[in-house]
Amino acid sequence: MERGIGIAILGLCILLVTGIADIISSDRKFIGDGILVEKVYSPAETHTGVGYGSSSNGNGGIVVTTSSKSEEYILFINVNGEIIKAKTKMKEYVETQKNDGIKVYEDVGGITGITWGYFASR
Repeated sequence: MERGIGIAILGLCILLVTGIADIISSDRKFIGDGILVEKVYSPAETHTGVGYGSSSNGNGGIVVTTSSKSEEYILFINVNGEIIKAKTKMKEYVETQKNDGIKVYEDVGGITGITWGYFASR
């Protein structure tokens, strides 16, 4: 039983290292020019909660949790008939208006080739 847990932990560590290496070695590829359809600002948020939980040794107690999300500037862009949700910088968000032309880039993992997200700039 302990050997199986060790193998599972080793597998998770390998997966974690591969994921981090994939993000670090990612590349931003130009996928096309598009037209801005909509802009959405998502403000930073912080949530705190209180509950009751137990530890691995069976003791219980009050647990305080905190989660946060940074602000995001999101653009919805029409690229060849496909609507793409892309993040952008604050300056681009403020200066770009609906129906403006904008370039869209894809963040692709360097090892796996997985698309991690989209980025837009003028």
